[in-house]
Amino acid sequence: MAKRSNDMPLSEAIQQMLRSYQLADRVQLADLVANWETLFGKTMAKYSKPTFIKNGDLKIHVTQAPLKMQLQYNRDKIVKIINEHFKTEVVKSVSIV
Repeated sequence: MAKRSNDMPLSEAIQQMLRSYQLADRVQLADLVANWETLFGKTMAKYSKPTFIKNGDLKIHVTQAPLKMQLQYNRDKIVKIINEHFKTEVVKSVSIV
């Protein structure tokens, strides 16, 4: 069977659809929330929560001041862990709220 010029893998078609409807950030945030404890441990999951991702900026809401300070110092490490999880550059910066 001849391959048509507009044929593409299903995963690529889904990614293209998410980008066109501007849903990619929401899907990535839902995945991040679901895996937050696995990525960062129980203590961080108990006192923090990713709230949204927009244009590569991740907002994290933290309820404990000591943890907030610790996260401020480890922002680069957080970005690295999240991007390794997604296997692509999803997060460029982290804001702690």
